[in-house]
Amino acid sequence: MTLTQFLSGLRLPLYLLTCLILGGASAGGHLANGLLQATGLILIAHLLYVGKPANVSKLTATGDRTSWLGLAPEDRLIEWLLLLFIGWLFVQMIPMPPFIWQNLPGRTPIIEGDAILGMADVWRPISMQPGQTLFSGLGLIPPVAILMLALRTNEPEMRVSIILILAVAVISMPLGLIQLAQGPGSPAYFYDITNDNASVGFFANSNHLATLCLIALVFCADLPYDQKKQRKKVQMWRFVRILFLVFLLISLVINRSLAGFALTIPVLIYWASRIDRIRNIVSQFSIALYLLGAVAAIALTVIAFLTLHNLGVSTINLTQPAERLEYYSKALSIGWGAFPFGTGQGSFRWVYNLYEDWDQLNLTYVNHAHGDFVEFFMENGLVALLLLGGFVFWFANRIVAMISGSRAWAQFMAPAAMVIIIIGAHSLVDYPIRTSAIAAIFAMCVGMLVRPLDDATRQRKRRTVT
Repeated sequence: MTLTQFLSGLRLPLYLLTCLILGGASAGGHLANGLLQATGLILIAHLLYVGKPANVSKLTATGDRTSWLGLAPEDRLIEWLLLLFIGWLFVQMIPMPPFIWQNLPGRTPIIEGDAILGMADVWRPISMQPGQTLFSGLGLIPPVAILMLALRTNEPEMRVSIILILAVAVISMPLGLIQLAQGPGSPAYFYDITNDNASVGFFANSNHLATLCLIALVFCADLPYDQKKQRKKVQMWRFVRILFLVFLLISLVINRSLAGFALTIPVLIYWASRIDRIRNIVSQFSIALYLLGAVAAIALTVIAFLTLHNLGVSTINLTQPAERLEYYSKALSIGWGAFPFGTGQGSFRWVYNLYEDWDQLNLTYVNHAHGDFVEFFMENGLVALLLLGGFVFWFANRIVAMISGSRAWAQFMAPAAMVIIIIGAHSLVDYPIRTSAIAAIFAMCVGMLVRPLDDATRQRKRRTVT
């Protein structure tokens, strides 16, 4: 291996690690996010200059690789969705004459404000906050760079990347304990605007640390290993997996995210399903065990909640459900009022304030809808529906292909699919993917699903050590 090849193999692990450590805030951490975006832009330019992945074209029937990402025809939809979103961001920022933008739905508050200020003839774009649309667009750079790197990496490099995710998640537990022990003034909190009464690790939001722990739990179930080296160390490897499991579960308890608790149940079910012995038992008594598992999951959730309550842990890091329903309802109302164009990517905080009830204002401000799909719809209207629908269609096809065995899949394709589901589920009640850290993991998992095996991996016999 040459020095160039060695350094090339470090691109994905090192950049992913940088995203995990520096990309823990969606709005705060401007310097850190700026560094990630600048580095990502350099990587994208380099990868475009170097060219498409060399190993992927060998595995397609046509051998035709005209896409700039180097995707197979069945995965080209991902590229079109990404280009649609990038193109839409540019369209949202194009200034238009008053007689056009004033007739767009949902622009009444701005029209009234311009009239008061004597600015009726001002040219404005579709986005009601074009500066924030640009800022939000720059946030796409790290995940796009990670996606392109994931498409060009090999299995050992992907294995290292997964282990780094596990390492950061485990390190976050003692870091979270330090944050809790030292209190709100702790220097272990890395962001000025943060949950300073909770365990947040390298993030600004404790719920996003819960997302990372859940992701690590999924990968923990399929800990990547070198089969030749680990074949004689099965017992030790089982111990390592259990150790990771215990550490991550403790971290989730310390974190106290209610969404994290809820999503732990399907993650543990997935974890158990990756053990061969359990799979064999389930195959014999599937219906009864599924029912028993559902009852046990509900019982464990109630017991965990009562235990935490008795211990005095009453502050669960989740906004009150009634408040969140109000956010969702108002955001949907604003979104339908601005349909089909939306209010502009990244505009939520400023546009939402225009519709606040002035008689009920307090010191709390709403920076996100705490439901990313609702917020995405409000900001992008019809384009949001097309993007979400297109991605779900592609993802469902990949799941069907993986289950049917119609395509060769690498060892960690199943956990990659599960991670995407977990991030999507958590996005129903929060906004984890708006952080560069979680967005980078999401992009890497998408890259795993669109990337077929290379020839060497295809020919290797696979076994899962449990």
